[in-house]
Amino acid sequence: MAYEEETVETLHITTGKGLSSAFDTACGVKKSMDADYVTVFDSQSVAGVNRYLTQLAAHLKDKVDFDGVIVRLNDCLKETQSYVIPVDFEFLKRSGRLTPTAAILGSFLNLKPIMAQSDDRQHIERFGVARTWHGAIKAVVEDLVKRGINSRHRIYVAHAFNIESVNLAIELIKDKIIDADIETLLLAPAMITHGGPGSLVIQYILRDDDI
Repeated sequence: MAYEEETVETLHITTGKGLSSAFDTACGVKKSMDADYVTVFDSQSVAGVNRYLTQLAAHLKDKVDFDGVIVRLNDCLKETQSYVIPVDFEFLKRSGRLTPTAAILGSFLNLKPIMAQSDDRQHIERFGVARTWHGAIKAVVEDLVKRGINSRHRIYVAHAFNIESVNLAIELIKDKIIDADIETLLLAPAMITHGGPGSLVIQYILRDDDI
C-alpha cells in the first residue's frame, strides 16, 4: 500500500539576500526537492531583525492564515535598518568589504568605521567614521532620530562581548528616543568574524501590533 506524505505550508526565514548565501541556497534546495509547500522568506537583515520576524511568525501562525503571516512580516520590513560598528578597519579588510589601502589609512588615522545597509538592503556599505565608540554610537543614534524611530519600533543592540559599548548605546538611545523599546543580543560567531570581537550592531524594525 502506498502512502502519500502530508505536506504542511512551511515558512523558512533566512538571513538577508546578498548579506549571505542562505537565501539562494534555500531556494535551490526547495527547487531540487519540488517543495512547493515551502516559502523561503528573505528577512533582508541579520541578527535581531531575523529574531523579531521569527518570533512574530510563530506568534501569528494560529491567529491568521499563512498569507496573512507573510503580509504582516513584510509590513514590519517597510521600516528597518542595521548599522555595524566593527572593532577596526582590519576586520573589514579581511572580510573583503574594504580595500587594503583604505584599511591601512583608516588604521593609521585611528578611525572607527561605521557601516550600514545599502538602500536595497543587500549590501553593507560605509556610513561614516568616528574617533571613539561614543562618537560612532552617537552618529548612529542621530540617524535613528532623523529617521523618526520611536516606541513603535523594536531596537536591537547586538554585540560581540562588548557590554560597555552596549550600555553606552542604550544610554544614548534612551536619551534621544522616549520609551525606546530596546533588546540586547549576543552576536553569533559567524557575524563576529566580520566585525571582530567587541564589534557592535544596532538595528531597528517596525513592530507589529501583536508583539
